[in-house]
Amino acid sequence: MADSQSSLIWADALSQYTKTTGKPLLDARFSELRSAEDLCNALEQQQSTFSEFRSKRAKIFKALSGTLMVVDVLIKIGSGCAATAFPPSSLIFGAVTYLIEAARDVSAAYDAIILLFETMKESTCRLSVHLQQDISPELRRIVTEILVSLVSICAMSTKYINQGRTVKYLKGLLGHNSAVQGGLDRLKALTENEEKMVVALILSQTSKTGKVTDNTNAMVKDMHGTNAMVKDMHGQFSRLVSADMVQRLPQTFIVVDALDECSDWDGLLDVIEQIVEWKFSSLHLLVTSRKEKDIEARLQALQPVLIPVQSSQVQDDIRLHVRQCLFTEAKLKKWPAAVQLEMEEALVKGAQGM
Repeated sequence: MADSQSSLIWADALSQYTKTTGKPLLDARFSELRSAEDLCNALEQQQSTFSEFRSKRAKIFKALSGTLMVVDVLIKIGSGCAATAFPPSSLIFGAVTYLIEAARDVSAAYDAIILLFETMKESTCRLSVHLQQDISPELRRIVTEILVSLVSICAMSTKYINQGRTVKYLKGLLGHNSAVQGGLDRLKALTENEEKMVVALILSQTSKTGKVTDNTNAMVKDMHGTNAMVKDMHGQFSRLVSADMVQRLPQTFIVVDALDECSDWDGLLDVIEQIVEWKFSSLHLLVTSRKEKDIEARLQALQPVLIPVQSSQVQDDIRLHVRQCLFTEAKLKKWPAAVQLEMEEALVKGAQGM
């Protein structure tokens, strides 16, 4: 979605919010609220003198975090530019701040807010799957409308609580006639539309990926033919995976398992270095290997994220698996206990955490 369209949506949301609550969201104190953590810290400082807030603090923050952590994700990927210098995060968290302030240390009002955000969480919790993923313009528009709907729900809820209609609000929240329930229904409809669109996009990408996979399978079969064997590692890899093919796929995952067991691991490391040089954000590479000094030295130059698995916990798991096999396999369990113990120690030691 173009930034101009996003700006129009947010500008209308700002106007509607002020019309509903009589309060401006473009307040300087909200300009620094960029995350759910920023909001909770600000509320902690602002509301800590209220006894009812302190008594319900944990429940309030738990209810808020369920929805607002998703908001953090959605703002990063789908909000576009707001109509002002204020980022969308400041507008949403500002609306939440006004809502909390409207409670004025009234226990029933806090209960209503907790219920509200627990209800919104049911609609928004799955949206966090979009974390740092590229999305289509149409999906971006729906994400923006979801964010705007949260502002609208906060506006209507703030109005109800400011009018001292907390009891009615609590009943209306789960009914069919209140404006707040109407806002929640719209939020649910938007998230359902978003889910359908995601499913459609996945099916489309699956179809494209399937064609690429079919071509790759054909190449693998051809490579194993007696007349078309490509013996060098670079040649095999270039026939299976190309930069052009990776760029055409939404996400690519390459797993090189047991690098140390490869007869030409030096050549395979040349291939791995070539993959890293592509620097595609959609390409993910996982390499497993025992600790070999030469392999470690080559991989270290690529600045990898290292996940050591040769820990005592892994050794314990290996020992448990070996022991289970020795006790249950028909051919093994008949061996004397002393021999089984010797086999167990030899296998665990030889596994080296792998």
